[in-house]
Amino acid sequence: MSSTLLRFVKRVARPLIPTPVEFAVRERLAQEYLKTVSIPIDRSRPTIVAINHFWDQDLEAIRRANREYNVVALDATRLFRHAAVIYSEPVRLLKDAYESSPRSVRSQYRESCHRLWSQIRSRFGCDLVLVPNDNYFWIREFLDVARDEHVPIVMWHKEGTLSPFGYTFEAHRSRTLAPCQADYVLVWSDRHREFWRTAGVPADRIRIVGQPRSDLLYDTAYRVDWSRLFPTEQPLVTLLSYFDDAYIPPEFVQQGMSWRQMKTESHDLLARAAELFPEWNFVIKTHPQQRDTASLERRYHASNLRVVGGAQLGTALIKASSLVIAFQTTALIEAVCLGKRVIYTNWDPHLETLRDHLLPFEQGSGYRIIDSAQEYHTTLHRFLSGDLNAVPAPPTDDTKRQELVSAYLHQPDGQVAARFFDIVDEVLS
Repeated sequence: MSSTLLRFVKRVARPLIPTPVEFAVRERLAQEYLKTVSIPIDRSRPTIVAINHFWDQDLEAIRRANREYNVVALDATRLFRHAAVIYSEPVRLLKDAYESSPRSVRSQYRESCHRLWSQIRSRFGCDLVLVPNDNYFWIREFLDVARDEHVPIVMWHKEGTLSPFGYTFEAHRSRTLAPCQADYVLVWSDRHREFWRTAGVPADRIRIVGQPRSDLLYDTAYRVDWSRLFPTEQPLVTLLSYFDDAYIPPEFVQQGMSWRQMKTESHDLLARAAELFPEWNFVIKTHPQQRDTASLERRYHASNLRVVGGAQLGTALIKASSLVIAFQTTALIEAVCLGKRVIYTNWDPHLETLRDHLLPFEQGSGYRIIDSAQEYHTTLHRFLSGDLNAVPAPPTDDTKRQELVSAYLHQPDGQVAARFFDIVDEVLS
């Protein structure tokens, strides 16, 4: 059955399935998923149960630094999918307070989380729960179950590069609609710490640790498996794609604003460059939750051009790239941190209206800021033809570049996960 036909069947059939039946079926699928998780467990060691919500690279960094714990990463999309069946859309989208859900709904889901928790503890044990955020509607009852069992909860917030709009909006939303449940909140930077203080978390519960996946920037064994992408290993250009409405406040999205024009132009001109420069490889790396990945895969495909989705290869692609092309993304900071040649796309017609709501990358240093599609086309072709001055490498002593990195990433020194385990030792002692 084709994927299109399958989606049509699901759309037609789902309204005919009673909610209790669908909830029970999905919970059963979660239980079956837990049976398939194959992770060696040393019962003499404490166990960290990590909830993986598009957090693959960060968990990979944690696994590589681990020496004394069982680290069990569980896929949130497979474990908690049944929650969406019974919670209302405003609660799912964090437009209404989690506590506004009927008590019967929360009780039903709490019972399900008890069953999943019992299965997890029986198979793996659990001495600490690690989550990338705790305001998701599907995690809150599960964390309450863990707390009832006196298991500490650590939240290492995965969204450390908050735009000025998100910094205010998300802090207020978290504080009022889904207050922090974690015993400890780990953050990437001083700026990130202040976000969580604004969200109502006491200062003594917040620890500045850094971004876990930044460790992979310095791990020589963490690299791209070229055989999965291209028939020939060649110099690489990576374009970091994004949501059409990335970082745009909701009221502007409702007015029809998007980055679609600049995004399409940057993608199309990269594809044209792939045709003209077959001695280079090109990747369009989409955000793990980007909704148009499949359509981009169909549109942009050649022997030296690939669209890559998922949450696993971003850092490895940055490390392997001779040139990185980015817009509003943490990956730009990671590329600058690594000293990569970077193009920042800066020509969308909505930028002037939205500038105050965005990360101020147009004021940055250490990368080439491109202000028109024509300039992008020319710069890209000059670079690919061998003119490295088209996109200069950042000087190692560039103070503004160092300030940019340190503003968002605390000590990206390859030891971030090691600092995390020091905190875990402290918590469990």
